[in-house]
Amino acid sequence: MALLSGGGYAQFAVAPASLCMRIPKHLSFQQAAAIPEAWITAFQLLSIVADLKKGETVLIHAAGSGVGNAAIQLSKLIGAKSIFVTARSAEKLTLCSELGATNLINYKENPNFSNIVLEMTDGRGVDVILDCVGATHYHQNIRSAAMDARFVIYSLLSGSEINCDLALLVKKRMSILTSTLRHRHLDYRSNLIEKFKEIVLPGFEDNTYKVIIDSIFPIAEVELAHNRMTQNKNCGKIILTWDSD
Repeated sequence: MALLSGGGYAQFAVAPASLCMRIPKHLSFQQAAAIPEAWITAFQLLSIVADLKKGETVLIHAAGSGVGNAAIQLSKLIGAKSIFVTARSAEKLTLCSELGATNLINYKENPNFSNIVLEMTDGRGVDVILDCVGATHYHQNIRSAAMDARFVIYSLLSGSEINCDLALLVKKRMSILTSTLRHRHLDYRSNLIEKFKEIVLPGFEDNTYKVIIDSIFPIAEVELAHNRMTQNKNCGKIILTWDSD
């Protein structure tokens, strides 16, 4: 399996050797396909960008996604004191709980999630926020943050433009961090892979981590797969296969 810079919708793909990893024992090719992009993204965000520490608290948005599933499990292993998650269905939150999330927020029923975060933390807020949603979550993320919190933005699903007052950001001494993985320099990604192989990959061998696959579609049904994703129905990764049958 490999971390690609694109071109994964193919029967064969070419990747630098330094971005390739052996498939963990006992895992199928379909399970292996669910690991690189989601898990390495989550690992980078938590361990390198946010530098989550044992005993800290974390808020993970879109926790039913592949990256979200991975981030929950990695946060648990790091030793996060509390793992807050948001998702849009009870089904997704149930899965998040099974993976280790401690505080569940149904964003569809409770769009003002910052009120719940502050209530559950006695007004303190959380130390680390992982957000792929963007504009619609920005103000509530700032409210949800503790003093000296690290707020990591890694995608902008709801848009990129906001009108904000910087006062609370400054008052809390917050750090806003951003990260993407695809366009990183090869040396950076290669070093990241080495750390991932050393720290995370063994956890798939001994079943510390679970690979969550929502559904598997043949490539001929790629439109159905995309529809499921855009309708936000998936819990975990959606896999495409090239099986001739």
